[in-house]
This record gives sequence, C-alpha cells and structure tokens, in this order.
Amino acid sequence: MPDLDDPVVASLRTAAEMAERSPLGFSLEEVFAAGSARRHHQRPWAHRLVVIAVAAAILVVFFVPLPHLSLFKRLVSPTKVSPAASGSNTARGSPPIILQGHGLGFDGPNWMAVDGNHVWVTNDGNSVTELNASTGAVIRVLSAPSYGFNDPDAIAVDGTHVFVANSGGPPEINYSVTELNASNGTLVRVIQGPESVFNKPDAIYPDGSHLWVANEGNTDGVTVTELNASTGAVIRVLSAPSYAFDEPYAIVANGSHLWVANGNGNSVTELNASTGSVIRVLSAPSYRFNAPTAFASYRNQLWVVNYSGNSVTELNASTGALIKVLSAPSYEFDGPWPIASYRNQLWVVNYGTQNYSGNSVTEFNASTGALIKVLSAPSYGFNKPDAIAVDGTHVFVANDFGNSVTEFRV
Repeated sequence: MPDLDDPVVASLRTAAEMAERSPLGFSLEEVFAAGSARRHHQRPWAHRLVVIAVAAAILVVFFVPLPHLSLFKRLVSPTKVSPAASGSNTARGSPPIILQGHGLGFDGPNWMAVDGNHVWVTNDGNSVTELNASTGAVIRVLSAPSYGFNDPDAIAVDGTHVFVANSGGPPEINYSVTELNASNGTLVRVIQGPESVFNKPDAIYPDGSHLWVANEGNTDGVTVTELNASTGAVIRVLSAPSYAFDEPYAIVANGSHLWVANGNGNSVTELNASTGSVIRVLSAPSYRFNAPTAFASYRNQLWVVNYSGNSVTELNASTGALIKVLSAPSYEFDGPWPIASYRNQLWVVNYGTQNYSGNSVTEFNASTGALIKVLSAPSYGFNKPDAIAVDGTHVFVANDFGNSVTEFRV
C-alpha cells in the first residue's frame, strides 16, 4: 500500500484527479492553443500555464521514480475500467464498470455469491476470487491445493461460511464440497465421503442448519445430499425414484419448502426441508418447463428459468400453482441461465444458445412480470455471461469468455 502522505504520491493523485475531471480536463494541445491565443490578449498567466504543464510532464517522465510512476498509471487507469457509456442502456443512469486484469485471478468465472461486502467468484481454473463489493478491489485469490478445488461449479454463502461444490471427477471419490470461513477465506474443511455422498455436485444451497447439494450424476444416478451446515456431517442422501431427480441443475429453499430443478427431466421437485420427503413433482405441460436450470425466490413467489425454452415460469411457492410464464419476444430471453432477485426486481442472464449470441441481461418487475429493460450495450462488456449476484446496491455479472465481471447499479 503506497504512503498517501508522500508529496510525490499526493501530486500524482492530484494530477490524476484533474485529468479525469470532465469540465476542466483540457488536453495538452488545448493548453498550448489557449496559451498561444491568449498571449496576444496580454494574458501572461496562460503562457505560464503552458510552461508549468510542460515542466511537469518532463519531471514526471524523467524524474519520478518507477514505483510512483506505476502508481500514477494505476490512478489514471485503475482495475475498474469504465467503458464509454454514451448512448448505452445503463442501469439507473450509472455507467457499468468492467472488473478485469491479471490480479483479479479470473479464469473462466462461472458462479458467484454475495455475502455482505464480499463477492465470491468461482473460476474454471480451480480457484475462488474474493472481491470487495463496494470498491471491486480484489481481497484475495484462493487457489492453494489444500482447498481441494476441482472444477468448482457452484458457490453459496450463509453469512458465516462459504461453500464450494467441486464437480471434478470421476472417480466419484474426488467429488467434494469445500467450506471456507467467510470472514477471512481460510479453509474450514473439505467434505468428502464414499461414492454415494456426492456425484458430480453442481448446485448448493444453505438454509441455515442444513446444506443441500444437488448431484447431477455421472455413473450412479442423480441424488440430493443433505449435510449438517455446522459440522459437514452427512444427514441423508435422497435418491428414491419418487423424487424424479434427473440432472438437477439448481436447488433453493423457500421457508419450509425445498425446490430442485431437473434440467433433463423438464420438471421441478418440491421437498419438505425438515424431513427431505417429497411433497410433489411439477411437470404438467402448462408449466412449460424446458431445461429448467436456475431459481430465484422472493416472498411467496418462485421463478424457474428455462434455458431451452427461452422463458421464465413463475410459481406460488406455497402451493406450486402456476402464476404465469414469461416468454414474450420483448424480454429477449436467449439461453437464459442464472437469475438473481432483490426485493421487487429480477435479473436474468442470457448466456446464448448455438443459434444466438445472448450477451445480455433482462430485468423485470417481480410483482407484475413487466419488463423493465434489456441490458446489452457494448459498454457492459458481456461475453458469455454465466453467473449473477446482487448485494442490494450493485449487480455483478461474471463473463465466462471475457474473464471479467461486469458491475452496475441496482
């Protein structure tokens, strides 16, 4: 951390702030032009301004030590890169910010979770990046072998712990869940067990005392594993045919109900969160489930994202009754995958399909389903977005192909 009281550092910070100040941000050419024009009108201060500007440039280039020059570059071009937003459809009038760079450790970012002022991002490169939600600054990149990251495919937080599902395998004995301390990122434990415990885990959800893990399945069928969130001990593995699990891609709890999206079965299984027993399996054509892959829950509403159907199905979370299916062309759903909610707003990330590019986020009203906007301007930097998280102030979108995270205001 540089000494901000250092006179050289203070001078560079002032210069950077002046350069970014739009109303007074003259270019060097403009300064010379102003000096030349006003010299004829007896404005000696303009000439002095030119001399001072040139002298300052020479001092910076030739005499500022390299560490301070690097700081100057960081002040002018920080890790948070804000593309030109002229004419873009930005959220709440604020331009989006693209977080990228080697120091952030992004390597195929594929899932996200927010916990207070921390944003956690899993990377295909077997690491987890922790960011400051307020500033976007990297806090740490976790990648040591002791963490046991092996194709991390899902992440969730409960306020105290961070849980990462590792879907790398087979053999099944390699599948695991890594538990971290949410305050400092230290390893708590790596949860593994016999082959029957985990089977390519690809969704995870803590509901307080329990941790639920959906296993997509590899060789031994598909299951849902229930763990004790405090100890990591296995409580039960749900696998009976009555559950109708078929490549479960998402799992979420709403009160006493637990919901599992069966991506290959075009159905949703509802469970009793206390006992793990089946309540019902929703699969009627009216639901229009078509590769359901993600959930969002708010109050008594549950939304199911249909990747192949380019639609979102809204359910009553208490009864499972259908409320509506959103699929109008105006939503521009295109391979929708992850979804996030905050109060009365919902955001759906459009990853894209083989025939369409996606690279957009659809925002709509949670109460009415009415479209608010579709975010797709180049300034957002979306590049195969495949994860989203909201902290109440900011929306974060992970770009798988861009090795970046896009941040914009709620």
